Formats: sequence, C-alpha cells, structure tokens
Amino acid sequence: MKLVAFDTGCSRDYNNFCEMCLFGFVIANENFEIETSEYMFIKANKPTGRLRNIVRVDSKKLSIAPDYGVVRKIISQIFGLEDVVFIAHSPENNFRHLCIMDRRYGISPIKCKAYDVLVLLRNYVNIPLYSLSDIAGTFGIKFDHSESNHRAKTCIRIVEYICKEERISLKQFIEVCGRGALVDSEIVNHRVLIAFKQKRMELFYSGKMVAKNGKFSNMKFAMSESFENENIEVGFRIGEYVTHNGGIMTKRSSEANVFIWDGNATSKRLGPIYSMNHIKVIKPSELFTIDVAAFSLDCSQ
Repeated sequence: MKLVAFDTGCSRDYNNFCEMCLFGFVIANENFEIETSEYMFIKANKPTGRLRNIVRVDSKKLSIAPDYGVVRKIISQIFGLEDVVFIAHSPENNFRHLCIMDRRYGISPIKCKAYDVLVLLRNYVNIPLYSLSDIAGTFGIKFDHSESNHRAKTCIRIVEYICKEERISLKQFIEVCGRGALVDSEIVNHRVLIAFKQKRMELFYSGKMVAKNGKFSNMKFAMSESFENENIEVGFRIGEYVTHNGGIMTKRSSEANVFIWDGNATSKRLGPIYSMNHIKVIKPSELFTIDVAAFSLDCSQ
C-alpha cells in the first residue's frame, strides 16, 4: 500500500469559475519514504483578487506552462493508481477545482476517493484550526513555503508522525480515524454541476426570460425547493414552460398565483400558502394542462 498526497492551486477562483495554475503530488511507500514528488505548473493568467496575495507562484512560469489538457493526462494517471490511499488538505476543494476545469475542457471527471487530513486529525485529537501550517506546528513538523511541493509533503509528514507516535500502520490509522474523512469526487462533481445548473436557473427568476405575451401573462408561479436541487431538470422544464407562456417565476410562494408542488409535505415553501385561498396548488404534470380561466387571479399579490 502506498500513500499519495495531492494539492491544487488556482490563480482565479470565484463562484463557479476557477483557473487552476498548479497540481502537486507526492507518492510515499508504506514506510513513508517519498518515492516521487512533482509540482506541475499549468498555463493560467496572473493571480487576481484575494489570490493575488496568496499565490506565491511567479506569473511568468504560468504564462509558459503547459495547457491544462496536457497536465490532466498525468493527473489521470495518478488517480488511476491501485492499492493507494489518497490524502489531501481539503480534497473537496481540490476535486471541485478539477471538476470545473474538466467541464471547461470537455473531459470526463476524475473518479477517486480521498481522505481529508483535517478530519483524520480531528478524529485523533482536538485541532480547532484548519490551516495546514498550524496543524504542522502542533506536531512540530516542518512547513517551509520555499520547499517544492511543501503542502503535499506536509500531509505525508503529518500522517507519518501520528502512525509512528502511535505505533500503528497506515491501514490501522485509516481504519481508526477514517470515518467521516473520506471525500468522494463523484459527490463533489454532482454538487458542482448542480451549482452550474442553479446559476442557469436564476435566469428564470430574473424575469429576463419572460415572453411578452402568453396564456400565463401577469401570473406568478412558485415551486418546491427540490425543483432547484435534486429535481432541477424538472425545474428547468417548469421554468421554460412558464416563462415561454408569459408567466413569472418567483421564489416567494406567498406572491404566487400557482404553486407547483413536489408532493413533499415538509416543503418550506408550502407552509405560507395554507391560509391563502387565491393560490392554486398543482403537480408538475398539471402545469401543461392547466385551465387558466378555471380559477380567480389576484395579481396584486
């Protein structure tokens, strides 16, 4: 069994956009001896925003670095290794960066499970701080910014320290402290894609998509929260149909004339409409056959 620590860096990272500028990884054997350590720069723009002061990479290196597509082939090989334990400081963030970049390049996302070093440690000892340098300092472990691939190497050293201190193997440490520390890239990818879709969904709520005329003109529609999350594909169909026919989408069910319900009695948006007789509650399928003239509209709501 081998141990692989990895790390990503971005020159820009906000909302559903990031620009990865580096990927580093360290491979160690079961005795924690480092066999491979690589720190790969990725072509990117100069760091901006808060990252301007955080990213210490010379921007000239980024301008001449290989494209993400080139580096991604190596990344794929790393995550394809077998009989390996993957660790990182915040693997969820790293998987998110990879997912966003993969989406931009039209590459199938990485499938991997990795342990979050912080959660492993919290299952072992009470550590209130999240900074990797603070965690390293707690155990008196070297954390030198000038050292190549220092973040991934520090993750290896932290795990090595605890295993040797407790006289246990890597496998035993994972078995004891691994609960809740495992991060699945597929779950992260799903969340990221949902975030992209939710951003698109906001267009329906903005009013910019509403047709000038249609059978739903001057009508407002609200829907259960699930149509913006796990059932977002249905939500898109609802939003498209409503706005195409001149209707307005709102997140405030109390403002609506029609509430499209997913059948969940605990829906938070269902509560405010119980005492409002002017709001018609329908199922998604009923939206496409609704008789607008069949109920009284109070458009002042």
